[in-house]
Amino acid sequence: MERQDVRSLKALVDPDYVSVGGPDGRMISAEEFVAEAQRFFSAGSIASWQLDSMVTHTHGDMAICSYAWNETGSHAGQRFELRGIATDVLQRRADGWVHVARHVSQGQV
Repeated sequence: MERQDVRSLKALVDPDYVSVGGPDGRMISAEEFVAEAQRFFSAGSIASWQLDSMVTHTHGDMAICSYAWNETGSHAGQRFELRGIATDVLQRRADGWVHVARHVSQGQV
């Protein structure tokens, strides 16, 4: 995300990836996630991005990471500041960890 590298981002998400929550309480697929990132990168940038209070649980080849996050940046000439809590589910494969699911709740943390 910091390098705006869509190819690397796409390689990190499983084809069956699902993201739930976010600004509109939506559910999006891996394809939609990558397309949304590409659209954001064409008109926006992230100035700062921070994770706090991360808790990680590993269960064999699966990991669950929960944390508070905040980010600032601009999009289409408008500054933004977002914050919330998130939970990510990752799976270890032969070539490394792959992101399989995310849930985000935005708001004050």
